[in-house]
Amino acid sequence: MEKIALITDSGADLSEEFIKENNIYVANLYVVIDDQFYEDRVAINPADLNKKNNENSKFTAKTTSPSPADFSEVFKKVANDGFKKAIYVGLNPKLSSTFSNAELAEKHGLEIAMVNSGSVTLLEGLIVIYANDLIKEGFTFEKIVEKLNKNVGNQKAYVWFDTLKYLKAGGRLGKVAKRASSILNFKPVLSLDGQGDFDLIKLKVKKEKSYDIIEEKIREDLANVKKYYMTYISGTERSLLKDIKNRLEDIEENAESALTSQFGSAISAHAGSKAYSVGYLKIIE
Repeated sequence: MEKIALITDSGADLSEEFIKENNIYVANLYVVIDDQFYEDRVAINPADLNKKNNENSKFTAKTTSPSPADFSEVFKKVANDGFKKAIYVGLNPKLSSTFSNAELAEKHGLEIAMVNSGSVTLLEGLIVIYANDLIKEGFTFEKIVEKLNKNVGNQKAYVWFDTLKYLKAGGRLGKVAKRASSILNFKPVLSLDGQGDFDLIKLKVKKEKSYDIIEEKIREDLANVKKYYMTYISGTERSLLKDIKNRLEDIEENAESALTSQFGSAISAHAGSKAYSVGYLKIIE
């Protein structure tokens, strides 16, 4: 079995438990507050942002990518740990310069396959989870990269937002950007696809109704799908996931895996604390 390292960035929002258990290397994004840079997962956490949001209704944080130098340090660590080959699964380049900075970084002798996940947050994380399984199953480096690229784009997530204030401030609304100014005061359900694009499912949705909508969409999308991965994610209000997880218990049981995680600081800066999402990755063999 080849020794292959798996690398991603904190935009994938993988749980700390999953990262540690599977020895995944992570380059962290940064949250920018008052011109100060705070490293995601190290110098700032989602609770910090939630506190600032509650203290000042006009507050919005910015985010920025890991630099090529940051990636170089990660790659150096991977090489020093004895790896010759690595796979980097990264954030969609059209959403962030993160992927481009990874390409620019010094590789320290590593052979690194750069895999564009096609998206961000849990949909990026699902590609990482799939890659981790392929490595454990003993596929060759080339075959893993082939399988990953074949399945990028097969992800989709449904997200309920308590507000679109932060998403609009960060310029992340994509297809619904033109309507953003008129829907900030509503609580919509949006879809996020494997190309990093948002689309509007329903404009004004109470939290309780969002569970009905998202359950229906997930069941419809995964009907007759033989192999898929699932993930659930929320802001700091983790209780938002309880109802939807109970509703989708039978769907979850048939998944290859179903990871529950929390938006990291970088993604929380755009999603806020009261958002939740359910996503999946369909596998084409």
